[in-house]
Amino acid sequence: MIAKKIPKQAGIGDNFDRLGRYIAAADHPGEKLRDCWLGNCIAGDGAEDLEIALAEIEATRMMVPDAKDKTYHLVVSFRPGEESKLGGDELRNIAAGYVDALGFEGHQYIAGAHENTDHFHMHIAINRIHPETYKTVAPFKDFKTLERVSREFEKEHGLFVDRGMSDRDGARNPLSPEAQDFERHTWQQSFHRFMQERKPDVLLAVKEAQGWADLHRRLDAWNVGIKPRGNGLVFYDLDGQATMKASAVGRECSKNALEERFGQYQARDQEKERAAGDKTKARYNRPPLLGRHPNIGPLWSRYIGQQRQELTRKGLIGRVASNWKMWLAMEAYEDPLAMVLVIAHTEALRAVFGDAPSPRRFPKAVAPALDEMMKTAKWSDVPKGRLAAVGRETEVLDAGAGRSVAMVKNDQADVIGLVVIDDKGKACALGPKETLKTWMKEKGPGKDKSPGLGMG
Repeated sequence: MIAKKIPKQAGIGDNFDRLGRYIAAADHPGEKLRDCWLGNCIAGDGAEDLEIALAEIEATRMMVPDAKDKTYHLVVSFRPGEESKLGGDELRNIAAGYVDALGFEGHQYIAGAHENTDHFHMHIAINRIHPETYKTVAPFKDFKTLERVSREFEKEHGLFVDRGMSDRDGARNPLSPEAQDFERHTWQQSFHRFMQERKPDVLLAVKEAQGWADLHRRLDAWNVGIKPRGNGLVFYDLDGQATMKASAVGRECSKNALEERFGQYQARDQEKERAAGDKTKARYNRPPLLGRHPNIGPLWSRYIGQQRQELTRKGLIGRVASNWKMWLAMEAYEDPLAMVLVIAHTEALRAVFGDAPSPRRFPKAVAPALDEMMKTAKWSDVPKGRLAAVGRETEVLDAGAGRSVAMVKNDQADVIGLVVIDDKGKACALGPKETLKTWMKEKGPGKDKSPGLGMG
């Protein structure tokens, strides 16, 4: 399980009422509410007490009108399959444990468990104002507390043990939590990764810059700007909304370091500097994480084409058009290669963020698409020797209903095809024509050649 504080978005007001209603309704597309409850509210502890509880919480917050950021929003994510291990009492115990460990003992909160395809998670919205003392609590180094409590609950409830920021091979993940979330939810490169991959060149540009105007000009090489945000500076994509803390690239990029060299921040002269000519070496365009996968070219081109047509549309269609992961899941109903790429991305992220629980399960997001494909699939008998090896292989996913899905990989460990085996000993292939033939020739049991993220 992974617990993470959701930071308040710049420019959006602190609205506990709105957040509480979302937690109690789970009204995002594809999401449904499993359970909702309240903590430390006089109104009661059930979802039926929500209206009175929200009024009670707002009354508490009004007692400290000058306090800023009065809400602590926490999301706890679980591994696929773990929802069956966690009943209402267990979830309430987990939520209360996080609240108390963070120093919010006695504080009012609203919690809800949501199910969204293969993503089972719990929201906890905590009022940082204590209802009796009216003190505002700000947890210190809360990420360490969240990791400690997560490890304790994993052991208590027999859940998969995830690695936190402080215990990932002794090194901190170079990407910010926001960038990691973006890549998990879209399977596209984050702006943070784009900048980290160019870190030596960016730091050299900062070192050699002779002033703010010169720095802006040098950053044009990557179509990147730098501007104030809050108490610091951020790098941002000149053509989009993506940003990242400048100091995350290096201390020499911090506001203090740059203003000590160049004086008070000066904004770029948009007209003058862009008119100097386009000398851009690279441009952030949110490419797919598996950019070097052999089957990705035609699908990515199709995605970009449809994105241009549908991006202005609102609702689910617009969201799909701007999200490579969602688009692949929809496209998997029609194109077997899209199904293959869904598994390829899932396996790549599994290798980066930790092993999945055993047995490994076929993603719920594309399970309905698999069912549709199986209705018209051409099935072949599997030799008994090959069939006997399936249960000992690590390259197999459990798809339920007596089905197993074997992954066929190339020499670079890319998932290039899938073979579905049913409970009658028959198989069908998804992917290139040679997929089934290639899999039949494999001896098994195979080694788990999990792919890295082939970005580019």
